[in-house]
Formats: sequence, structure tokens, C-alpha cells
Amino acid sequence: MFIALAVLLATAIPDPVMPADSFRGVRVLKVEGAGLLRWSVEFPEDCPRCRLISNEFTTAQNPKEFYFHFAAPAQQNIRGVRLHVTPSKVRRVICGRTSTNFVKTDDEIVFDVAPQRPEDLVAEIHTEIRSPGVSLRIEHADVQRRNGPYAKGRWPATERAAVLNLQFAARDAIHRLALDRQVVEKNLGVIQVMGFDTNYPTLAEDRAHDDFPPHWHLHLWWATDPKIRTIDHLFVEENGRLSHNHVARNKGIGAKQRDGEFAANQTFEVLTPDDEVLFTETITSLGGFVLAAQSHMCSLTPVNSGFQSGARVACDVGRPVHTFRVTDDLDKGLLRIYVDDRLVEKHVYDPDTGMLKKSTLKR
Repeated sequence: MFIALAVLLATAIPDPVMPADSFRGVRVLKVEGAGLLRWSVEFPEDCPRCRLISNEFTTAQNPKEFYFHFAAPAQQNIRGVRLHVTPSKVRRVICGRTSTNFVKTDDEIVFDVAPQRPEDLVAEIHTEIRSPGVSLRIEHADVQRRNGPYAKGRWPATERAAVLNLQFAARDAIHRLALDRQVVEKNLGVIQVMGFDTNYPTLAEDRAHDDFPPHWHLHLWWATDPKIRTIDHLFVEENGRLSHNHVARNKGIGAKQRDGEFAANQTFEVLTPDDEVLFTETITSLGGFVLAAQSHMCSLTPVNSGFQSGARVACDVGRPVHTFRVTDDLDKGLLRIYVDDRLVEKHVYDPDTGMLKKSTLKR
């Protein structure tokens, strides 16, 4: 009887559920002129589940840095990670998007890796500039960090300059059309104005963000799940003008949310949760862009041959025409925004992570 009861109790107690492993990234910044570095990583003995994940998506090296990813128990601070590398060649270690202290020995550096938020992708280098109802995500295209589809061939400097000008011009159009105030007052979410990555940042163990060919986005990040209902891809040609809009729709979203290809002069409607039109996007036959809402519209056109020369914003709501030109100093970590050739805005960011440090508006 006792044996039978013991067997019953043993079978009734379930095995403990092991917590899922987390996916973490580490980026190692080199000193200038360090060249190609050999490295290997050794995890502490008290983390037998720690394992390096090394493939074309998770590991890369360029003149400024190398990065790698590994799996570790969720919520566990991994203490004493040993990176075998020439210590004098290392100037900084980034875990996720946060700088971490490290100790140098004769032939290695030692540091801890804390749990990371899934959205803090180690190889993403962008700056977020927020205002009520609008979020600008500025990707810092660095030719020394080029990777993935942008690793070889012509560097998209023209397209990148065009997108940078378009992003700040679009923010102005959003404000003139009062779209920013509308999404705040109705608690619809945030209008995202995004560019494109050129360094193939890791998304997961088996994929990275190719973000090709060059484009920008102007979509609504909803206040309710799913956060993204539809996302546009406004493609930029080599001449700095827009070509077409490819719209992707989140699975499970109603049929009124359209997706697919929108050629020049075809209008895409961005809808609210009540299926009302919030704003529309149209690429013109000349490669310009029209943002319209509530019977008003703003037209974005190139200053000269393409948007890399600047973006002109003209609206029918009684405001003067303005031109926008933006520069990005990657070494200093400094964005400068010129309106009608006058410096009106500066944003200082960490050149290694893109994290915003300080913003200055000039009146």
C-alpha cells in the first residue's frame, strides 16, 4: 500500500517548467584602426544553458565593431562573460542598446550581460525624436557599417539624404494638417515616420532586417493591439524621387484595410479603428508626395532634381511654403534641421547607439 501511494504521488507531481531562454546581443566597439579582430566568447560555469548563436544573421564585423548573440535563461543576469580578444583594441561594449562596464586582462575583457528588452536590437542604430502624436525614427546610415543587401555595390547616399529630408518635411505636413493633434485627442496612437536600415540588424536567430531597396514609412502605430495594422513602404529611386508605395497588411485585419502595390497617382488610405479615413498618401507622377486629410492637403516636392536637394512643403491651409534640408554628422552624433536655409533645430545623439541626448530648437 505504501509503495503504491508513493508511486501515485510521484506520477502526480509534474516536472518543473523551465523558463524560456532569452535572446541577447552584444556589440563590441573597436578603437580606430583596429582592423579585423579575432575573438571568442566563454560563458560562466554557472550558466550551462548559455550558448553562442553564430550565423550570417546574428554575427558580423565591420571597421567600427563586431557583434554577436547568444541564448541565456530569461531574467538572469549573466555575470562574468569572458570575451577573448585583444583588450587594447576595445573601447566600449554595448549590450542591447545600453553601455556596460568591462574589465581588461592580458588577453580578454570580462563583463556582465543583463536581461534585455526584445525591442532593443543591438545592431540597430537609430534616434527617436518624439513630439505629441508623432515619432521620427532616424536611421543613421554609416558606410563603414554597411551589411546585408547594402554590403556591396553602390552606396545609397542619395536615397538616404532624400529620406532624411522627407522625414522632417512630413512631420511639418502632419502638424499643418493637425493630424498629430487628432491622434492624441482621439487616443489613436502615434504617427511613425521611419527610414531604412543599411546594416542588416539582427531580428532573431534566423533573420535580419534587410530593409531593401531604400524607402521610408509614414504609418500609424496604434494605441491598441495589433500595434501595426498596415505599413507603407515609400520607395526612393537613385535620382532621389519616389517611385511607388508597397503596403503590407497585418494578418487578421479586416478587408477594408487595403494592401498591395500603389503606383504613381494611386492613393492609399490609412484608416482608424472605426474604418474612417485618417489620412491618405499619394505618390505623384513626378516622384513627389501628397499627404491629405479632412479636405486639406500638403504637397512635398524636391527643391531641385531630387529630394536629396531638400524637400519643399506646400499646403492649402493658409501657411507659407517652406523648404527642409537635414544633415547628419555621424562622427559628432549631430542632426541639424534647416528650414528655408536657416538652422532651426539640433539633435545630439550617441554616435554608437543613436540614443538621443539633447534637442535644441531655435526660434
